[in-house]
Amino acid sequence: MLIKTEKVGRMFYRMDYIYTSHRGILRRTNQDNFLCLGQFLPANHDSLEEIITGTAGTEEPILFAVFDGMGGEERGEMASFLAAKTFQATPMAGREQSLVKACMESNREIVRFTEKNGLNTCGTTVAALLFDPMGVVRCDIGDSRIYRLTDQGMEQLSEDDVLQIGRYRKPPLLQFLGIPENEIRIEPHTAVYDAVEGDTYLICSDGLTDMVSEEKIAETIRTFSGEEAGRMLLKAALDAGGRDNITFVLIRLKKQE
Repeated sequence: MLIKTEKVGRMFYRMDYIYTSHRGILRRTNQDNFLCLGQFLPANHDSLEEIITGTAGTEEPILFAVFDGMGGEERGEMASFLAAKTFQATPMAGREQSLVKACMESNREIVRFTEKNGLNTCGTTVAALLFDPMGVVRCDIGDSRIYRLTDQGMEQLSEDDVLQIGRYRKPPLLQFLGIPENEIRIEPHTAVYDAVEGDTYLICSDGLTDMVSEEKIAETIRTFSGEEAGRMLLKAALDAGGRDNITFVLIRLKKQE
């Protein structure tokens, strides 16, 4: 487990959030999933028909996550579903430890499903943010990303677990949820941050970041708000070709009213 920590102070704050999950243009199925205030997609699903918006406070821990299932015919949609279901069922009072526990249990659930169904490889990434009165906790495995947009610009917080093998190939993942423990013991990346009024967090699958540059993503988030920001991010990915499933969650931190 890799833990990074920034100074954290206790506070209550409000979050405006938007999320969606789209099959894209070229894919026949949607193997992404998400977790937003306990909501996630069923095992067999296509695209959400809308951009979902809402507001939440931090009196209780609130978890947002994106899962990008892998494997094509190897049932990647089941891996992302099992991970979302497991994360939803895991109490989050332990902050980093709870997120790591959810990763480990998700990994075991996916491995059991893979073995039971005679599959070769079935896995998913995870990129998650936990918001509570102590601040923000990050957890990620794979190449789904987490960004933070501040007055100073947009920075990637997540770590890409990819093997750098060349410029023109999609690099393989070094770790993900769904690896038998006798092969590799997964190591979730975690970190803790202050909750700062005005900061915006983006969690997304690579269906967004492979299609849209970080500069364009940051410009869109700064220019648009609410549901319109979600529509414009999705439009940008689809207009660029929509080669993969597109799932994202956008969270803006506001002062508690």
